[in-house]
Amino acid sequence: MVFLEGTYYMTYMAYDGKNVWTAYATSRDLENFRKKGRITHRISYAEAMELFTQADIPERYFCFDKYNKDEGETESDVLLWGKDTFLFPKKINGKFALIHRVLPEIQVIYFNDFSELTRDFWMQHLKRLSEYIVLDARYWFESRWIGGGCPPIETNEGWLFIYHAIEDSREGNIYRAGAALLDRDNPCRVIGRLEHPLFSPEEEWEKRGVVNNVVFPTGTAVFDGILYIYHGTADTRVGVVSLDLEELLAELLK
Repeated sequence: MVFLEGTYYMTYMAYDGKNVWTAYATSRDLENFRKKGRITHRISYAEAMELFTQADIPERYFCFDKYNKDEGETESDVLLWGKDTFLFPKKINGKFALIHRVLPEIQVIYFNDFSELTRDFWMQHLKRLSEYIVLDARYWFESRWIGGGCPPIETNEGWLFIYHAIEDSREGNIYRAGAALLDRDNPCRVIGRLEHPLFSPEEEWEKRGVVNNVVFPTGTAVFDGILYIYHGTADTRVGVVSLDLEELLAELLK
């Protein structure tokens, strides 16, 4: 959820038992929300890969067999999931800026009004997806994929972006938190990025639960220079970590 120009925007996932879409709702008072409909649309993996072949999309995006395929399914049976989606809390160059995730990395899409987000709009965006990659998966703890976490925080140095990363380990997936600093006018320009996790599953209630080995950063708050990061733990509880905001920014600027 973000507050932008007098309105609270909540983005959430809609799930039909097999596929997911991003939808959104708005509120003026945090008490009464109005559902506004879908943000993402039905685009099959086969359609997406055909679009990727028309553009300079890295080979790692052709990952259907690795991540999405169940027995007997084909690229035409499965939709390209739109997940980990949220707005920047401020317009960038006069446009809404929306973080989203096409596996295995994090992208951004720009628009003037939500009514523009039609299926055709997304199809055109996928043709140029390589131009809108915010973060690529590059470090050891990101070996499976990465995705959005907390809505970006505007600082004097840039947008502080706390995201989630998944290591593909012999123990299975291990979810961790990462941190990056993005340019305020062009979030695809990375100013700094931690080469190690910001935090990882350590407590028993982070390692064991509905889904094991998960810390999933979702929301933040800043009080007196201390950054609090609220995160899901093992899909069972909610935890919080805290750290000095300026120390983190200084580390990212290195």
